[in-house]
Parts: sequence; structure tokens; C-alpha cells
Amino acid sequence: MTVQVDGSSRRDLVSIARGGIINLLAGVCYAVCGFGFAIVLARGLGATGAGAAFEVIALYIILSIVGEAGASYGAVRALPRALAAGPSRDVWRILVVAVVPVVVFSALIGVVLFLEAGTVARLISQGSSTDLVHHYLLVVALFLPVESTSMVILRSTQGLGTMIPVAVVENIGKPVARFALALLFLGLFPESDAAFAWVLPSVVGLVVAAWWLTRITLGLPPSHSRDAMTVWSTAVQFWRFALFQGLAAVLQAGILWLDVVLVGALASTEAAGIYTASSRYVAAGSVILTAVIFVVSPRISLLLALREFDRVRAVYQTASIWLLSLGLPLCMALGLFAPAMIHVFGSQFASGSTALEILAVAMLVNLASGPVMVVLLMSGRGGLVLLDNVIALAVNIVANVLLIPRLGIDGAALAWTTTILTINLLPLFQIRRMWGLQPFGPGFWSLGFVGIVSLGLLGLGVRAALGPGLLGLVVFLVAGSAVYLLAVRRFRTELQVGVLREAVRRRRGAAAGAAG
Repeated sequence: MTVQVDGSSRRDLVSIARGGIINLLAGVCYAVCGFGFAIVLARGLGATGAGAAFEVIALYIILSIVGEAGASYGAVRALPRALAAGPSRDVWRILVVAVVPVVVFSALIGVVLFLEAGTVARLISQGSSTDLVHHYLLVVALFLPVESTSMVILRSTQGLGTMIPVAVVENIGKPVARFALALLFLGLFPESDAAFAWVLPSVVGLVVAAWWLTRITLGLPPSHSRDAMTVWSTAVQFWRFALFQGLAAVLQAGILWLDVVLVGALASTEAAGIYTASSRYVAAGSVILTAVIFVVSPRISLLLALREFDRVRAVYQTASIWLLSLGLPLCMALGLFAPAMIHVFGSQFASGSTALEILAVAMLVNLASGPVMVVLLMSGRGGLVLLDNVIALAVNIVANVLLIPRLGIDGAALAWTTTILTINLLPLFQIRRMWGLQPFGPGFWSLGFVGIVSLGLLGLGVRAALGPGLLGLVVFLVAGSAVYLLAVRRFRTELQVGVLREAVRRRRGAAAGAAG
């Protein structure tokens, strides 16, 4: 089906492109610093030491999201509605209802983790690394309430109308601080505690977030309403929505991070370190998808509410082809030159190259499907989203349990690929059945075919001549860039390159106007 990009659709795409560029830049900072953090740990601690740190960090992320209990989502939904009802009406009440239970619940989780750290360490690690995992767990358990509370406060500032605190603290401040602390601790004190490099920035982040939220709320006009809802009724409405969304968030976190813990539990801590290093490339590549999802979500929500399905189709298909065009070269480089890509972590991680090749396929599928889950979620089909995540997490756990003991980290990579297929194909089938939507618009298959064939044949030739090492990778990147740019130029109309140019020109014009 050919998508007609009329004036309304073009305005949708320009808005998405403008926001996507901003979020992509912030996301790049997050990804680069996160990738750098992984390299520092890998080279400073070796495969086993880094594996212990990565396992605990993965568990820490999952438990911090559990501790939030969906309050972040509840704040983003409830606070704008409170402001719309009148100046500062119920804002403080909603903040209390959101933050206080999270502080208590996440602190309880932290206490349980601290008391049971030894048992948890024995469950997720083996051999001599158990003591190190135990020590790391004791450290991060103390900071779980800080992490959960910080995120709820940051998302509350988003609910009050500004994205700057989230970008500054979560996407820039914390990643930069973690990378810097890792360099400092492991560079100057090789035996220092790597866990502190991860959790200490959360304390500063909480302080900054609380200051920012206080500044915003104190600037609101006072409310003189006498018919405001009681705390109890506010809490019931808030948590009825938040807990449901929190469950979905925990499932998604499990899909993203649980495989690291399972590799450590079913294989070894060293294997967990190697597997996590391999998967960091996929995490960095997912920044592209996250940046697009962040700005596509509200636009798709609005268009679905208006039942403007042609415009939804234009937004979805254009976003999908942008994702494919941006991610395809990285996927091809990872698949063809995995030994060179994994070598940046050190010689101990060389066995992760096959897993990286498999993960490259999963990454390509994820990008090619576009922001499909966003379409389903923004349509109000939260039940379907939850069901899809439950099925995907079940597939992830079963596949890991079956494959890791037999194939090690390659089995974990296959399990992750199976999970990605599940979490994309299910909603693709659902949105096609309900609204006839699918991500494959004009130029999608052509660009994909040209890109895969041209880059694939070129890469195979370079690999055969020079090998999969660093020299082959450099030659491929240089020659492949030229070939791929020609392909992009050929399909510039389908790629809506003019929309991107218009978005950049508008932003420059706005900046110039502000300066004047």
C-alpha cells in the first residue's frame, strides 16, 4: 500500500523528526557512556569480575523498577490532569501519593535483599565469584530506595510539563558520572568497589531531581479549591492505573535484563560477563529505537484517538524505514565483523563473537518492526500489551533454561532472538488485524534489499580478503559507507529526507529567533 504524505502527515513527520533528533542526541550520550562504562569494567575487572558486576547491576535495575510499582507512569498521567483542572489543584496530594509508597516499598525490597544477599548470590552465581556477587549485592541494596524514588520524582517533573530534568539527570548526568567514576575508581584503585561507581550517581540524581521538582511546584499558583479529592480517593485512582503499568514495566525489564542473571546462574559468572559485553552493542543500537519511540508515542496516540488511520500509517511506516536505514549498517558490521567488535573489551571476551553475530540478527528484527508496541499501547490496548509481554518473558525464561546449559552464551543469544521475534510478531499481527497497519511502506523492502545485498556482499568480500579483524572492519566501514550513502540517495524520497531537512531548518530558525 502506498502512503500518501499530505500536508497533515508531513507536519506529523516534521514534528517527530524534530523531537527525535533531540532525543537521539541525548540517547547517544547515554549509550556512549554506558558502553564506555562496560568497557572500563571489562578491561579493569576481567570477564569474571565484570560478570559479577553486570549480574548485580541487572538485578538492581529490575528491582528498582519493581520498587517504583508503576508510580512513574501514574505521575505522568495524573499530574497533567490535575494541572488542567486548575492551578496546582491536587498536585501536592498526587506527589505524596506517588512518592511516599515508593520510598517505603523500595526500602522494604532493599532490606530484604540486604538480609538475603548471601542466598541470592548463591542462586545467581557459581564458584569463587559468589563472594564478590554477595558483596556487590550488599552495596546496591542500600541504594534501591534512592534509585526508585529518583525516577518517580523525575517523571513527576515530566508530568508537570518539562522534559529537561529527565534528559539532564537520567540521560546525561548519571551515565557521564558512572563512566567517570568507573575510570577513576578502577584506574587509580584497581581493587576498589565497582558497585559504587554505578550507585553513587543515583544519590546526586535524587538530590537534583528533588530540587528541580520543588522549584517547579513552588512556582505554581496556590490552590484555593475546597472540593479537592481526599488523599484516599486520589490514591485509589492513582494506583489503579499505576500498578497495572508497573507490572508491564517489570515484565519489560525482565525481558531486557533477566538473561544476564540467568547466564550467571546456569553457566558461570565469567560467561555472564562475556555475554553482557556482547549485548552492549545491541543496547547501544536500541537508542535509535528508543529515541523514535519517545516522540512517536504522543503523536500516534492523538491520531488513533482521531481515527486518522492514514496519518497513523504514514507516521508508523516512515518511523520504521528511518529505524531500518539508521540501524542496518551497524547490524551488518556486528554480524560480519563480530571478532573485531568484541575485541574492544579485551582478549578474555573473544568467545562472545558468535553470540554477537546472533544478537545482530535480533537487533535487525527489532528495528525493522518499527515502534509496533507503541501503536498497540497508544491505542488503549494495555491488556494486549501486558499479555504480549507475559508471553515474551515466558518464552525468554524457557528458552534460556533450555539453551544456556547446552550452548552457553550462544544459547542465551538464541533465546534473546526468539524473545525479540515474539515481542514483535505478536503486536504486528494484532495491529494488522485490527487496523490494517504494518511497517512495510514505500521503499522499505527496496532499501532493505539493496542495503543487505550491497553491504552483505561487500562485507563478505572484505572479510574473505582481510579477515574479520580490525583492518577488515575499517575497510568495510569506509567502503560500506560510500555504498550505503548511494542507496540512501536513491531512496531519499521514500526515506522522507526532505522532512529531516525541514525539521533541522525549523530548529535552527527557532534558535536564531530566540538569540535575536
